[in-house]
Amino acid sequence: MLFNDYAAPFTFTWTNVAAGTYTITARATDNSGAGTTSSAITITVVNVVNNTCASIAQYIENAGYAAGSKVKNNGRQYECKPYPYSGWCNGAAWAYGPGSGAYWSDAWLDKGSCTARSAADLVGINDAQVSEVFLSPNPATDVITIHSDLASTVRVFNVQGMEVMTETSVNANGILHVSELAAGIYYIRIDTGNELVTKAIIKK
Repeated sequence: MLFNDYAAPFTFTWTNVAAGTYTITARATDNSGAGTTSSAITITVVNVVNNTCASIAQYIENAGYAAGSKVKNNGRQYECKPYPYSGWCNGAAWAYGPGSGAYWSDAWLDKGSCTARSAADLVGINDAQVSEVFLSPNPATDVITIHSDLASTVRVFNVQGMEVMTETSVNANGILHVSELAAGIYYIRIDTGNELVTKAIIKK
């Protein structure tokens, strides 16, 4: 039992929650003693890392980068693409500066924000009754279909709370490409305009 509330509005703020996965229900009882219990939801609480780029070097133009080199720039982290694109990582900053150059995406992979999202943003809801949005396949290797009647805006976070895929527009029943993500568990945040849903996926 987390909390009892006897007066509207019926709210509860849960603080200092240890990282982990929890299943929660709410039970309502009327004045006659009759009660009902809600459908269970599952939430995932993660530890928040404040600066995920603390150990990553700041980007400098033509600093001898090779495939796999990691840098930070303008509050985000980037990784130099594999050969044959890696040569561009040492190009002029106006053209290939990660996140800022005119052609930066030819040379660099955007690995996400240096500032992790808050744990509240990463609540994983696992209840088909609440939302008609669902993902398949799960686990996934290359692509995920977001089954929804509406176009959506999608963002992807890892279990440390770091945004690893920036805001992406996906059509109704559209496809999200995840082949560049490392194997592991991720949270996909889906905003259809009518609802905001977070789903957990496994990337193989």
